[in-house]
Amino acid sequence: MSNTRCFFALLVPVILFGCDFKTSSPEAASQDEAWAKLREAEDRLLEPHRLLIQKVEAVGGTMNVLWGENASEEPSFVINLHNSNALDSTLEGLIHDERPLHLLLSNTEVTDAGMFHLEQNRGIVWLSLYGTSVGDACLKSIIKLPSLKSLNLGNTGVTDRGLELLSQLEGLEELRLSENPISDVGIHALSGFPKLRVLTLKEALITDAACEILKNCENIEILNLDGTKVSDVGIEMLSKCQKLKTIWARHTKCTPDGVRQLKKSIPNCEVNL
Repeated sequence: MSNTRCFFALLVPVILFGCDFKTSSPEAASQDEAWAKLREAEDRLLEPHRLLIQKVEAVGGTMNVLWGENASEEPSFVINLHNSNALDSTLEGLIHDERPLHLLLSNTEVTDAGMFHLEQNRGIVWLSLYGTSVGDACLKSIIKLPSLKSLNLGNTGVTDRGLELLSQLEGLEELRLSENPISDVGIHALSGFPKLRVLTLKEALITDAACEILKNCENIEILNLDGTKVSDVGIEMLSKCQKLKTIWARHTKCTPDGVRQLKKSIPNCEVNL
């Protein structure tokens, strides 16, 4: 198993619980034995997909296994094409099975046209298109991914119009839209995400008016407003979001006084100015 594959395995602290150990507990096994069993389990999962792995590695990518947090959770595949030579044609044939898939396409040459190849993959739960040239047109394919929970469209060509399409993904939990020309108008579409927990709007073209809409995202936990025109007025509106844990508001019009006012309603919320 490659060092990269080992790295992804370490992303989950308790991955060893996901393996079929013969010892009474993972803690009782030696480190070498634990890693050997982990490699064996990963190789068994990847063996049916050798041709796909070769295709991914040919363009500078990797394919790995990400173990669940407990034995009952199904392990996922991770296809990492970040900064690779992947093109639209690379996406053809990425279909494998119904196992959850994390797909990283950030900083590649994939375009809207390539997204068509992903429509048949019902296993995609995590998709990053950060830094690609995709725009609103790609969302017509993305909304056909019913299992999608996390989507990164940062630094792409997505606009307010595209967000209207995304509202069909009611199961979305994480949405990253940083460095896009998203305005207060587009934020209206976010009310269609009842499960949204993480939202990144860094350097978006939004003002306090966006917070008037965001205050209805009751399950939001992490919100990045860095580099926007949001002020203390907008921050105060977010007091309705009682599940907020972290707000990033650097390089905005927010002040320490505004933060103190918010903390009166959400005392445990961390605000970074």
